[in-house]
Amino acid sequence: MQRRDLADERGDIVSSWFLKVFVMIAIVAFLLYEGLAMAITGIQLDGTARDIALVASTAYIGSENEELMRAEAQAAAALAGVTIVDIHLEENVVVVTVTKTAPTLVAHRIGFFEDLCNPSASARDSLRS
Repeated sequence: MQRRDLADERGDIVSSWFLKVFVMIAIVAFLLYEGLAMAITGIQLDGTARDIALVASTAYIGSENEELMRAEAQAAAALAGVTIVDIHLEENVVVVTVTKTAPTLVAHRIGFFEDLCNPSASARDSLRS
């Protein structure tokens, strides 16, 4: 009878160990996902801002119409899934600022991470053809 009790205890120890390992892996995976979502959004946003600035400058060069430039930039932003914060002309340069919310599960709800979850990027493109 004593052997049976020891076997039961060993099973409980192994089950407990597997549960702890599983929980730790889940926590690490969750934190990794949140961090990567914020980092990748910030990195992608720089290229997206450059692309939208290029679209805006091309539209302005072709028409010299600021409203058309803004409309083309808004259309490009909508396709890219970003929001234009500001778009303006400066001495033969189009300046575009965009933002996007990182697709996090929890971090965007925590005030401390708000700036990291809502990065913005600015880009400039020349109006010279």
